[in-house]
Amino acid sequence: MAALTRTPTCKPDPVNTLPCEIEIAFSVRPFGSVIQVEHRLRGDIEFQATAAPIHPNEVAGSVPAPTPQSRSAKRIVDVYSGLKGSTAIVRTFSISRVAGGNPEAASILVTVSDFDTGQIADSDSNRATFRIKLTP
Repeated sequence: MAALTRTPTCKPDPVNTLPCEIEIAFSVRPFGSVIQVEHRLRGDIEFQATAAPIHPNEVAGSVPAPTPQSRSAKRIVDVYSGLKGSTAIVRTFSISRVAGGNPEAASILVTVSDFDTGQIADSDSNRATFRIKLTP
């Protein structure tokens, strides 16, 4: 079963401006050769829209390089192949305020799943919570 071996953390915390980039760091131990990582955003913020599968600002800070399968305002799914043992993952996201929203805190639920067959098998989840203190 794919497992999170380090609880997800977020930087910066607190977030002082929106839009901005945030980093989610965690470690995963895959059971097979392919895992799916789902990032589900909660709160009055959203992933910035882009026509490409990955926002240009998200590429440089993400290690290993993500391979996005799908993207919406509140959910991004990446697939990684060839990870061995416990592997650290840092994923950068571009986020912005939901129209009319007044965010004070938000979280990203990270779910890792075995994905060797192209179907989700066993999963493990945990949440990274961060504060939002916007300066006027």
